[in-house]
Amino acid sequence: MSKQLLNLSAIINQGILTKKQWVFVPVSRKLNVILNFLQRLGFIGEFIIITSHNPKSKIRKRHYKISILYNIIGEPVLSCIYPISKPSRRIYVSVAQLQRIRKTTVVLLISTNAGILTHIEALQRRLGGELYCLVI
Repeated sequence: MSKQLLNLSAIINQGILTKKQWVFVPVSRKLNVILNFLQRLGFIGEFIIITSHNPKSKIRKRHYKISILYNIIGEPVLSCIYPISKPSRRIYVSVAQLQRIRKTTVVLLISTNAGILTHIEALQRRLGGELYCLVI
């Protein structure tokens, strides 16, 4: 678990509370995988990389522009991203622990030796790992 995921969850949760259509998050490879999962599961819309250039300092900054989806009523599809494992406190789950929470309405993102997976995919592959976050 990295500070980038904590930053992502805070920015998306604030965007949901303030009813924003787009939020911006700094680019990283791990966030790319997590954003692909969230997009594939239908929690967020498209996300694109935007490069901003400051001519005075000659520094280029790259950010993801993430679209937050809302339903017909105007409520966000993604209610909350709750980070579970933190840099100071890592939480690990085994396959036996994952079987207890098999049928829930939430999605757990788990870092396994096969990469970052949802809890359903980790159960199918019989893998445990570090519990990253809870997506509601």
